[in-house]
Amino acid sequence: MRKTEEFDKIKNQLLEQLDSKGRYVTVSGQKFIEITNINFDMHTDSLMNKDYDVSEFIVEFDTIVTEMSRVVMQLEADKFTRQAVINNWQFKELPPCICLLQFLYRSNALQLIIYIRSSDINRLENDLISLTRILEQVCLNLHMTVGKLYIHIGSLHLYA
Repeated sequence: MRKTEEFDKIKNQLLEQLDSKGRYVTVSGQKFIEITNINFDMHTDSLMNKDYDVSEFIVEFDTIVTEMSRVVMQLEADKFTRQAVINNWQFKELPPCICLLQFLYRSNALQLIIYIRSSDINRLENDLISLTRILEQVCLNLHMTVGKLYIHIGSLHLYA
């Protein structure tokens, strides 16, 4: 399988899980089908060179972009640190959908571990493309190889 097809394969597997294991939920008047506690990993090359909505990236990831310089400095000081973390929740408002990013240098590449509190499957690819861009930028600044994304999603859903 070509790596460019990897996200499509993962999305189809997630849609199958929504169809077979999902439960219908209504929250605040919105109906959707949901599965919880989803984990998967993927190669970033399946997301490179894809188009995405830059305006959403700028609005939703402003905290992440601000924190990138701190992460770069931490990794420059110790590329094996486990403390290169971006907490996207400032505790002033409701928690964002993408809450936490951890950068780990392992297997000669910089990996990105992502905790997503809540994700609509139709927006997931755009979010992962944006996060891949962040990982690429950090790697570019540090002259490191881009590794994999490790994704944990608390609630994956599809609106009914």
